[in-house]
Amino acid sequence: MRKKWYKSLGWIVGVLILLMVSGAFAKVEFTLTGDSVVAHRMYRNLGDPASPWDSIANTWTQTNRMVLTIKVSPDLYGVARFDYDVFPNVYGISSGFGAWDAGGSVTVKAANVNFKLPGIDWPTWVRVGIQDWVIRGDAFLNVTYGPGIQVSSTSGNCRFGFGWAKLREYDETSSATARVDTAEVSASLFYGLLDYKWSKGNIGFYALTTTGEDDKPANKIEGTIWWLGLYSDGKVGPVSYKFDFIYDTGKENSKVLGQVDYKYSGWFTRAVLTYPYDKFTFGLAGLYASGDNYEKLAKGKVKGFVLPYRSGPMGAQAESLIVGSGWEVGPGPAGDVGYTTNPFAKTKIGHNLLASEGWPGMWGLRLFSYYKANKWLTLAGQIAYWGDTSKKGDSFEQWLGAGTKDKDEDEIGWEVNVGAKIDIYKNLTLRTVFGYLFAGDAMDMKEVRGKKIDDPFAWVTTLVFTY
Repeated sequence: MRKKWYKSLGWIVGVLILLMVSGAFAKVEFTLTGDSVVAHRMYRNLGDPASPWDSIANTWTQTNRMVLTIKVSPDLYGVARFDYDVFPNVYGISSGFGAWDAGGSVTVKAANVNFKLPGIDWPTWVRVGIQDWVIRGDAFLNVTYGPGIQVSSTSGNCRFGFGWAKLREYDETSSATARVDTAEVSASLFYGLLDYKWSKGNIGFYALTTTGEDDKPANKIEGTIWWLGLYSDGKVGPVSYKFDFIYDTGKENSKVLGQVDYKYSGWFTRAVLTYPYDKFTFGLAGLYASGDNYEKLAKGKVKGFVLPYRSGPMGAQAESLIVGSGWEVGPGPAGDVGYTTNPFAKTKIGHNLLASEGWPGMWGLRLFSYYKANKWLTLAGQIAYWGDTSKKGDSFEQWLGAGTKDKDEDEIGWEVNVGAKIDIYKNLTLRTVFGYLFAGDAMDMKEVRGKKIDDPFAWVTTLVFTY
């Protein structure tokens, strides 16, 4: 079995960083940044489908990031990022470095070299190595970390970007799919971006594609999926806005007799308006994710919005505590108790070669407000209404296969969130948020749990240390 190319690339990156340090030690600047988020979560009728329901759960999570930047000159630097997290698994035992014996592993999320191309009139930067693939700064489309090359250039008010990443290697063991054999998978990611900035905002367009194939005789899968996005951020008078729209299209074809070919055509949009007044900030936001028709899904037509393979959480998942994954709880995945982040809430689609599991079909409107009581205390409140956009079934019950054709409800329900943020020090913040969902018929969970559930609630408290 040949050596994976990105392992070789990792050695190259490591050698380059060592050369930078050893060759010009007196000139090197070392910068260490990061954060640590310690969280306590109390919730009912949320969480993994294998965990007990109708009882109050108490769990502890901790996420940690450490980013080392090694700067040789203004035009050359290296970055290494290390993450070490702890989350409870479905059996209630802590995983990650925070197990009882303090064991576990540290993951390397980034190891890359960044340099400015010489002899070009407009600034052009190249990043080579293990890096994050985030199209939008607020992680609206956040794929994951992995090996590849990204190029970014600026000319006047315009910014251009493009990149290539290796999603899966040819001789990779396909443990992320239902297949347990060694799949001869080869898949890549490509993207291009154009952004224009003016005095009070910016507008941008991007195209991202994942393409590849599985050549093992027993599988024979190939395909290409596209994500086309439009976004804009800015101000109109005193009102600030954020807008995103994404459309996915493409297909995955199987050459195996009896397997379904999948065709994708879903979309997702979100808008957020905020208005400051004295010590208050008022906001109005909405989102819409296209839902699947489960009869058509069984035949390979995926109308729900999907994400690129192995994508991380989207920024929109942090817009409420119950239906989303956490609201105003600080950096890092300290929430993760909400429905959109749990596996049973996502549609299982495709051959899992190029697309991740789908975003649940839903729409929502929310009103929120922040009040800066004094220099160290901020109070927050929000009310939201969520609806179901799936057909021939409900978004949050279909994954386990229990949905029936005659159950097609539209109301997810009303959600209320209240919270507070206490700035203990400049680099130390305590945040606490309580959420309650007045569940509608699309969330009764009778098809999944065998009986209707009580209204879910969650209380998440985080201590955030940044440096």
